[in-house]
Amino acid sequence: MTAIKIESKSKMEPAESELTRQWQPFPIDLLPPTMRNIAVAVQDAIGLQDGSTTAIATLATVSGVIGASCKIQIKPGYLQPGHLYTAIIGKSGQAKSATKESLLDPLQDKQTLWYQEWKCNHEEYEAEMVKWKSAKKGERPEYPIEPDPPKRIIVSDITIEAVGLRLKENPLGLLLYNDELETFFGGMGRYNKGNDLPHWLSIHNGKPLTIDRKGGDYIRIANPSVAIVGGIQPSILKNRLVENPDYFHSGFLARFLLAMPPVEPIFLNDNFVSRTTQDEWTYFLQGILQQRESAQVESKVVPHIFPIELAAWNILTEYQRRHALSATFSDEGESALEGKFLTNAARIALILHVTNQMNLAYPNLSDCRPIPDKTMLAACKIAEWFIDESKRIYAALAGEPVDGELTIPQREVMKVLARVGTALTKDEMKKRSRPCQRLDEERQLDNALTELVTKGKIRDKFRDHAGAGRKPIEYEIFSDMERNVIRIQKNTGENSNFDYVTPVTTEKNDFCPLPEFADFA
Repeated sequence: MTAIKIESKSKMEPAESELTRQWQPFPIDLLPPTMRNIAVAVQDAIGLQDGSTTAIATLATVSGVIGASCKIQIKPGYLQPGHLYTAIIGKSGQAKSATKESLLDPLQDKQTLWYQEWKCNHEEYEAEMVKWKSAKKGERPEYPIEPDPPKRIIVSDITIEAVGLRLKENPLGLLLYNDELETFFGGMGRYNKGNDLPHWLSIHNGKPLTIDRKGGDYIRIANPSVAIVGGIQPSILKNRLVENPDYFHSGFLARFLLAMPPVEPIFLNDNFVSRTTQDEWTYFLQGILQQRESAQVESKVVPHIFPIELAAWNILTEYQRRHALSATFSDEGESALEGKFLTNAARIALILHVTNQMNLAYPNLSDCRPIPDKTMLAACKIAEWFIDESKRIYAALAGEPVDGELTIPQREVMKVLARVGTALTKDEMKKRSRPCQRLDEERQLDNALTELVTKGKIRDKFRDHAGAGRKPIEYEIFSDMERNVIRIQKNTGENSNFDYVTPVTTEKNDFCPLPEFADFA
């Protein structure tokens, strides 16, 4: 048997090149058309220059709607549910809330309808109770039956005990949406002296959930399913990790699919989500809600089990072997992330597969068609993106520089170009901005301009109306229209059928060892 030699890098070696921690755009081409179309449409309508926020919110939303109705069978006896824990990390004002709310609107409307139906039934029940109580004993009709609580799909600021109660009423699963996840991380154990962390670990694993109550009784959920989607600011997340080291050491944070897109200006535009795209998204979500009912027999959930094809199994094992080796010979933080590859890849494959099944002419999730290799390949690439992005975020939270952000000189150039709104030469920048003048004196302005052009933030061209023999270079920010065209060309392909979309992904990063948790402090 051939021995596998693993060479670990010495801690005395210099840090990896700055390119190893660059932001890599989310591979949105790997999403099925229904998910990709709504993600790109919402991105353009809001004015986001990066599609990761909308893509991840779309994944989380679909995972919450699937809930406990479906599971993927990796092999006999080894099942994974489909719900995801996700978090968008970013400063205030980066449209985290607007993105998620746009995608959740159809579910909010459905939940409002459920509540209105329950309210009508409850009013009828109360009227019947009045008649029953006022009637004579011998003339009383049958005792009125109180209607079940209204159905729920979305919950927000909620305790773990309330989660148990809502799951008991809605065994097919919930979607926890917190505009700011600060309330989620800070609220664990808020109303009791216990620790809610083990419960959330159990929910993520899809293991039976038991919650003891104050009165001595308890809540028991056999197939708990709660997807999480929300946003949080970097400084707040860092503070929560310092205050609660268990979030890190227990692997709880590693269970979250994280993204921290570069901070970009968001400009008002006249883009909007077309009626066709919005109706397609609404119809799609309602279809899953309807289909998932077939997984509930009376009050018991019997999930649809989706096997994987042999070719898909081979792809999954190849990717998993690589990450298992990396997990074995990595430090604590990186090992936890690498070790979650199989879980994340399997769940994402299930979400992509269910989405594709719902796009068939006659969708029927109870058919449990096996997951093909192309879907598994896309899921593995997406799972790898999340691992790389989490490593980058961990390093950022520990205080190390992250190249997704602009440097100070680059920010000064962007500020003056954005303020003036027209193309400027370097000399014109110096006249209009004292910081740019200082940067030129320090010989940093030329480098900043070159780097911004390379990154695609600005473009350079010769000024046409310059005098004979003198053609200075002018710089300008791409217009919103040009950015939208670039995004649409990049995020959509000619093929509308997901099975024939060529999977693309960014180059795999090679990160230096993650910082120890003590560095977060």
